[in-house]
Amino acid sequence: MFNFSIIIFLNLMYLQKFQTGKIIIDGILSENEWLSLTPITEFIEFQPEEGKIPPFKTEVFIGYDNENIYFAFKCYDDMKTIRKTLTKRDEFAMDDMVFVYLDTYGKEKEGYIFGTNPLGVQFDGLK
Repeated sequence: MFNFSIIIFLNLMYLQKFQTGKIIIDGILSENEWLSLTPITEFIEFQPEEGKIPPFKTEVFIGYDNENIYFAFKCYDDMKTIRKTLTKRDEFAMDDMVFVYLDTYGKEKEGYIFGTNPLGVQFDGLK
């Protein structure tokens, strides 16, 4: 079972088009394209306490160009309490993690899930 601390359901109003430049995927959000995006910051917990305001700030940035959609997360937390385990891909423990769920048909019944934990262990799947 996934242990998701924060979950958000997005709709098209959160998508912002990158106007110029090329995005470098390096974990550093320094390009003007990233800096021009308005972060999503209003989250509620799904687990461990559904409906609670999270104790730490999280910012999500979503941008797209003519070829790709990009997601970036800034997760502010106490480094001493972050849950993380270095494992093989798709094998993760009860770690802190971020994920993106793409409901491409808009039916809230099936979709694609992509995620990572703080150590970069990736997971993906179908719901």
